[in-house]
Amino acid sequence: MTMIEIQSMLTSILLRFSRTGISCIDGNDDLVISLGIDSLDGIKILVEVEETFGISIDDDDLNMKLFSSFNTICNYVFNQCNQKEPRRME
Repeated sequence: MTMIEIQSMLTSILLRFSRTGISCIDGNDDLVISLGIDSLDGIKILVEVEETFGISIDDDDLNMKLFSSFNTICNYVFNQCNQKEPRRME
């Protein structure tokens, strides 16, 4: 999956949880402030990200630093998607 695809999908997910009415996200925006999300929203977003991208977010990475910026979460998802083992055809 390309970074552009990840950014597009993440934008869609994040804007659904926005409490501030913003319509776009800048790469360096602090997502907690820009979206007005709280910790419960953060958990819901992480679950949706895991389901959407087929990744598992490590327990060590479960903190609000992951939401420090749009670029941070995009890079994290991109790296997780590219670390997945290819599935063998049986």
